[in-house]
Amino acid sequence: MSKITPEQLNIIQALHCERLTSREGNRNLVNSFKCERNPTLAEVLRNAWVIDEKGYSAFYLIKDSQGNILFYFSLKCGLLYNGINEDELRRQKLSLESLFNSNEDTPERAELIKLFKEKYNISEEKAIMLVKKKFIKIDELLQSMNSDKESYSNDVTHRVQKTFASIELENFCANDATKEKWHDLKIYNPLGVIVFLFFVLPIVEEVRKGIGCEMLYLYAADSSDDEHLVNYYRSQLNFETYNDIGSSKPTYDFLCTLMCQNIHEALRYKDAYIESFNENR
Repeated sequence: MSKITPEQLNIIQALHCERLTSREGNRNLVNSFKCERNPTLAEVLRNAWVIDEKGYSAFYLIKDSQGNILFYFSLKCGLLYNGINEDELRRQKLSLESLFNSNEDTPERAELIKLFKEKYNISEEKAIMLVKKKFIKIDELLQSMNSDKESYSNDVTHRVQKTFASIELENFCANDATKEKWHDLKIYNPLGVIVFLFFVLPIVEEVRKGIGCEMLYLYAADSSDDEHLVNYYRSQLNFETYNDIGSSKPTYDFLCTLMCQNIHEALRYKDAYIESFNENR
């Protein structure tokens, strides 16, 4: 049987997830947390009390039935976007303008029309109309950007094509000091996957009941040649890298890789993983 068994589900559900500041004893308990791969992550947890208390970021501890911390993660609101390459738009505008302001049937013009005909399976006449509409759309967008810059002169405002309400999985770390405790439970799937599917995603689902949210993202702190951590997030947690999705990256995450996924896709991945639970060891 590949699906998760009731016994396995009971073991997972016996784990306890709680906010860092929900229990005073956690203030000292986190001092024993260890992360040999990246000691900074343990330091972040030890210094997170005030941050969690003020609600700037929500820190969660995953404990076993004896109260040992097996894992911690933190979540906060974020934003992703599709950017606008203004220089590229201006280049496209000039190119289209030069092609269609002239009555000459140049090879470049013919190639562009052919491209639109084949891509959309339309006639030449409709392809020409579509190209002209693209030119008008680019021109209107550039004019709109210029007007906004003139009326709102804040230099740090970043104008984008589209935004995605998001949740950032800010920190995500296993406790090396209690690694054997997890092994003793004889759930042979990776603890990080269990935490993500059974504890992170339910919180994300709960958040979405009160506010719109589309994406989930993280920054993978991976400096390895084989991108071990990036590949882990991709193969085990279903995150992916996208060239057309951007973020406002803080200094803490410089040199880290942005990875994200649609929340609907994450929930579907959870269902599929549970169905093949014992094939994923």
